Amino acid sequence: MKSTKQILNTILNKSGRRFLAVILTSIAFALCFASEALAATVQWTGPSSVSVGQTFTIAAYYGSSSLTVYVDEGQSTGSAYRGDYAGEWRAYKAGTVTFFAQYDVGYTSTKVVTIGGGGGGTTTPTLGSVSISLSSSSVAPGDTVSCTLNAYSTNGTSITGGTKSWTISSTTNDSISSSGVVTVAPVQLSRTITVTGKYTYGGVTKSATAKITVTRLPIALAGISLTAPSGPFAPGAQVPVTVEAASVYDGPITNGVASWRVVSEGFGDSVSTNGIVSISSTNFSRVVEIACDYSFGGTTKSATIGLQVQSRCDTPVISPSDGTIFESSLSISMTCGSEGSVIHYTLDGSEPTRESPVYKRFRIYGKTTVKAAAFNDDGQQSDVATAAFALGQCEDPEITSSCGMNFGTAYGCLKSIVSISYGGTEGTLHYTLDGSEPTAESAVYAGEFEISDTTTVKARVLSDNWFD
Repeated sequence: MKSTKQILNTILNKSGRRFLAVILTSIAFALCFASEALAATVQWTGPSSVSVGQTFTIAAYYGSSSLTVYVDEGQSTGSAYRGDYAGEWRAYKAGTVTFFAQYDVGYTSTKVVTIGGGGGGTTTPTLGSVSISLSSSSVAPGDTVSCTLNAYSTNGTSITGGTKSWTISSTTNDSISSSGVVTVAPVQLSRTITVTGKYTYGGVTKSATAKITVTRLPIALAGISLTAPSGPFAPGAQVPVTVEAASVYDGPITNGVASWRVVSEGFGDSVSTNGIVSISSTNFSRVVEIACDYSFGGTTKSATIGLQVQSRCDTPVISPSDGTIFESSLSISMTCGSEGSVIHYTLDGSEPTRESPVYKRFRIYGKTTVKAAAFNDDGQQSDVATAAFALGQCEDPEITSSCGMNFGTAYGCLKSIVSISYGGTEGTLHYTLDGSEPTAESAVYAGEFEISDTTTVKARVLSDNWFD
């Protein structure tokens, strides 16, 4: 019996190689016959030749199973593309088209269809209809929408390569780009946007429309701010504070609910339900901080404002009052309603300063102009109060005439002796004969004088200690 080594040596010698070749050839013929046997079981249906533009049906069956049919582009000189229905094809370019179907692992069957019509030319599908697809048909202000224009042939197949154009119809400044992107304006207004797309292919133009519904967003409270008249304010003042509420997308909000409170404490300041701040009369410089909580649509926003309070100095009150006439001497007193204020005064008509004398009760003895002002530690100064005082005359001057008031020829009195007297001991008696009011520049009365015609005599006593 031969060993394994001896068998291999026999195969590899010359006669053995001829033997091996015979065996391999037999195996190849067997496989080929098997493949042909399997291929013979694939049944094809459909025409062997068609014309460019023609729609036809190709199908392949393996036993009772329907096979998926493909085009072997590498083995085809013409072209065809699928239709809308199963097995439907449309001849596009003249030549041969090789269809194939796989019916077992590693096994395929083919069918060749000849497309005639112009020596390899193509046919242009006829544009039948267009439609618009929207990325969204219901949006909010400020959103964007992508529009796609779909084109179909008269046979219902998709068409590409045409020219597109877009237009838009809207009540606001919404817009659409050349690529079909709609930009919805952020205007808070519910509306409908109509988009029109036009598609031109092969000299035919078709159009389609689509509608986009824009729904405005609910009004939302964005924030609030507080305003008040410019300060500073005096103790005891009433200050109105106003709240201004803004929405996220719209203008001001006016129908929210405001709740007010005083943040700063210790001085008795208060705020009403309508934002009127009552600053207490405490005469102290400070900042009154007011807060407001504003609610609208389930949202509450808060804000604060500071009101600067400046301690006040009331104008002093001088007593007796301005214009008082006195005899001999007069006691002067002053009061100020501002707590902590100090009164300074002058008697020479100059304006009071912090360096002027500090008030304490005093007396005057002649014509005097008193000026007073109040000052506090916050650097505040009141208005200046002024009061003038003067010594009074004992009585008015008295004018007498030797003829009385009856002067002239008719009364037998051609000359009259005039005398002027008064009961006081101070001052200088001045008079006029022309009816004007006597002044310090008028004639000084020195004794009786004579008049010989109708004359108006006026007299007045003037003194530096009296009012002018």
